[in-house]
Amino acid sequence: MIEKPPDLFNHNQPLKEPKQRTSEEEFLFCQAKLRPVILIAKAPVYEEIKEVRKGHKFYTDLWLSIPVFSIISPISEKPRFKADTIENTRLLKFTNLFFLPSYSSFIKDSIARIDYIFPIRSSFLTLFPLKLVNDSITLLHELLYSIIVGYVKPDSIIEASRSLMFNLNSESNK
Repeated sequence: MIEKPPDLFNHNQPLKEPKQRTSEEEFLFCQAKLRPVILIAKAPVYEEIKEVRKGHKFYTDLWLSIPVFSIISPISEKPRFKADTIENTRLLKFTNLFFLPSYSSFIKDSIARIDYIFPIRSSFLTLFPLKLVNDSITLLHELLYSIIVGYVKPDSIIEASRSLMFNLNSESNK
């Protein structure tokens, strides 16, 4: 191991040398940074599954999570998305995006990318005292469902919310 560089993305050598061995595995390198996420569900723990072949661990301390991206870049202070993309996300025109308004000092206006859902270990999480309201949780579940099945149900909360927001926008533009 070498000492952690001051800028995690500005270094010329790996923080840890990968083991060189002959196998069918590939060494993947990816860049990452701390990012807020929405926790969807904790993976179930099955006591009967403790190890897989050759003594490898079967990790069950996982959460399904949705990454959250701030709309304004903290470095350049410019929007990362076009204004019409932000507005269309607010109006639920995209089933893979979910708008999160600013809340206290914890979160600024942001967009959650539902199609980027990924597992994360509990030990990598820092929890904050925030929770989506029940209507938002239901809406988020329906958006996730619509991505999986490929369509939005006609009687869904998504369609009802779209109609409501369309009517509110129409009235405000009069």
